[in-house]
Parts: sequence; C-alpha cells; structure tokens
Amino acid sequence: AEDVRRLRHDLETSRSQALGSQEQARMLQAVNDGLLQELKRACAPVCSAPFSCTFSDRLPLWLGSCNADAVIYYTTDGREPGPACYDGSGVSPVEVVLTRSCVLKATCDFGDSELSGTLAHQFARQDIEQVPQRGCRVGGVGMLIERFEDDDFIVVKCLTEGGAAEHDGRIQPGDCLLAVDGVDVCITDSDKVVELISGPEGTAVELKLSKRFPDTDAAEQDPIDAFTVRLVRRAAGSVLR
Repeated sequence: AEDVRRLRHDLETSRSQALGSQEQARMLQAVNDGLLQELKRACAPVCSAPFSCTFSDRLPLWLGSCNADAVIYYTTDGREPGPACYDGSGVSPVEVVLTRSCVLKATCDFGDSELSGTLAHQFARQDIEQVPQRGCRVGGVGMLIERFEDDDFIVVKCLTEGGAAEHDGRIQPGDCLLAVDGVDVCITDSDKVVELISGPEGTAVELKLSKRFPDTDAAEQDPIDAFTVRLVRRAAGSVLR
C-alpha cells in the first residue's frame, strides 16, 4: 500500500509539471507512462499460487490486493475480468478453488480504470493416475505444430505416420490449435504448449482445434467450427495399428 501511495504521488507530481519545449514534453510523457505502468503492476492482485503450476483433483488459492477494501474480479477462461465480465468477485482477499486446467485472470476495482492492473496465471490439472512415475517414458501425439511470427495462432504443421493424431483421423495439417486440456494456447508460450501436449506414455490429453483461424479469442470461437479430440500419448517410435 505504501508503494502505491508513493507511485501515485510521483505520477501526480510529474503530471503537474509545466511543459516546456516539445522535446521536454516527450520526455515527461515517457516518465509518466513508466510511472503509470509501475503503478498498474503495484495495483494488480497477487496470487498465493505460482505463475504456472500443475495440480491434481483441486487447487485452493487466494487472490489479494494492496488495498484491503478493493473489489477483486476474476475469470477462469482467459477473458479480461472487470465489473461487467467475471466468473467470481469479492472484497480482498478472495478464495478461488480450481478443479480444471485454466487461465486465471484477476483485476482490482479501485474506482479508477487507469489503475486496473491485471494478473494472469496458468494452471494445468493432472490427474493422480497421470503423474509420471520414475522410469516411465514421455510420450506425445505425433503432431508437429508451429506458431506464426506475426500473430498468436498455432497451426498443425504435419502428423507423424502411425502416431495417435494420424490414427484418430480428425486432425489434419493446417488445423488451428486453440487449447490443450482447457489452457488457451493463443496466450501461452510455445514451449509451454509443447510441454502441455507431452506427458507420460499412456496418459490422455484433450486438444481443442478449429478448421479455420478464429477472428477472436479462443474462448469466443464458434462452437460449430471448433472440435475437441482426446488422444492417448505414445512414446517416440510407438506405432498404432
């Protein structure tokens, strides 16, 4: 709370300075922008769980704020939270119990939209029977993916002959990958997406795909166009017949 008060004071002081030349105005604006971003980070909610973690069955956690009176809004499907869009809300601290893989986003309502910093954490549920045992082999679904440099979309580049994806028959090169076990891949690092698809041989993974590129977030994808495939992971070299 002390950091927020200090940053607010610094920002108000900076904004009250008289503007001189155009160059000075640009420099002052850069300082103001930096202070505002730092203030948003300080005002964003904090989470009792790490940024990215795996859990089994259920994961209870707490969302808190530097302001004890702040109202926290959160979503679990990747949507931007706020007073008009939320899955849950309450005065800090707020308890959330997760039972599925999700992207948890939260924001605090300070009555000033300028201070609405947002927290975003990724959580992946892994059933107890799917937790890797010592000596077990890591498997995949026989699918190579790539992300276009200019956007967030991940597409299926090719399928491995005899792999789980090819054997299933529904996934084809060029399909757009939307989610892995409920985690939105459009806002997930590519290496993390590969980790989510991979896992102990014999365990299952659920993939959500589309035959076309979505115009909006994966959560808003037309359900008629999107489809879900559940595949069993196989170690490299394993061929399904």
